[in-house]
Amino acid sequence: MSAARRLRPVWRQPTRPSAELQATEKRVEKEMQQARASAVEVRASADKQAAELIDQARAEAARIIAAAQKSAAEEATLAAERARDQLREQVAQLAVTGAERILKREIDAKQHADLLSNLKNELR
Repeated sequence: MSAARRLRPVWRQPTRPSAELQATEKRVEKEMQQARASAVEVRASADKQAAELIDQARAEAARIIAAAQKSAAEEATLAAERARDQLREQVAQLAVTGAERILKREIDAKQHADLLSNLKNELR
């Protein structure tokens, strides 16, 4: 080999990929494929978890709504019962008052209380 050829700058020498470079490139490509596959798996797992959390939240919301509806229905029933009891009381009192006016002092206090109690029981 001539001295001029040996002293040629490195950048002017023809480049051929070395076996080591080719092996490294293959290894990098393989790792990139594995990383992509792993990313797909992680994404799928995250999507699945998100869907499960959404389903759980929907179920919890449905449970809360059902409990609120049940509570509201119970409150309405109790309020209606109280209103009926008050109405019965008022009707009985009005009936006794009307009867007293008609009979004008023919009813004493004990008879009045008994009549009121009987009217309440009959209205139930």
